[in-house]
Amino acid sequence: MAYSAEADVDRIFGSTNVDDWLDLDRDGSADTGQLTWAIAKADRLIDSRMKRSRYRVPVVDASGSTPSEITDISAALAGGYAYENQQGENEDDEVKAVVDKHKEMLEAIVFGRFPISAM
Repeated sequence: MAYSAEADVDRIFGSTNVDDWLDLDRDGSADTGQLTWAIAKADRLIDSRMKRSRYRVPVVDASGSTPSEITDISAALAGGYAYENQQGENEDDEVKAVVDKHKEMLEAIVFGRFPISAM
């Protein structure tokens, strides 16, 4: 189960931007599998970091749903990976700021400074 979906990434970065970042061959449409790859990569990082926390992996609440904070982190990281994969070293300060903010949130959760409703 992925922590985020395309709609979550679009909500953070805008669908036009995300579609552009996922169009690696520049044919005008997002390349199949690119967003799935980016979300999976984000979720692996989250799981890796969360193993050091008091929370179980995969991270879910009592009802089995992903906490909204984890969804936002996954979506932000996935968008960052999609951007990085398309743009290479040409960093956009706004994209980097969003990704960095969510990485900081993840670290705060891991080290208990930002509790979430998860098991």
